[in-house]
Amino acid sequence: MQRPELRGWFRYPGNIRNIPVLAVVAAIAAVWVLTFLEPLPLLIGTGWIVLITVFYFAYARSRWDYLDEEQMLAQSGVADQQ
Repeated sequence: MQRPELRGWFRYPGNIRNIPVLAVVAAIAAVWVLTFLEPLPLLIGTGWIVLITVFYFAYARSRWDYLDEEQMLAQSGVADQQ
C-alpha cells in the first residue's frame, strides 16, 4: 500500500522508470569481475555460500526468537517514555 501524500524526499539517482540502473550495472560488473577468477577459488567461494545457506535453513532459522511489538518497545526504551 502506498500513500501518495508521504512521498519520499530522497530519490535514488540513476532510476529510470523505477529501474535502478546503478544496481543493474553493478551486478553486471560483479559478474564480469568473477569471470577473471580461476575456477578453484570460485568453486571454494561458491561452496562456502552454499554451505552457509544450508546451515541457515537447516539449523539457525528455527532458533530465531522473534519479538512482538511490546517486547521491541520495551527493549528500545520507548515504552518507558510514554
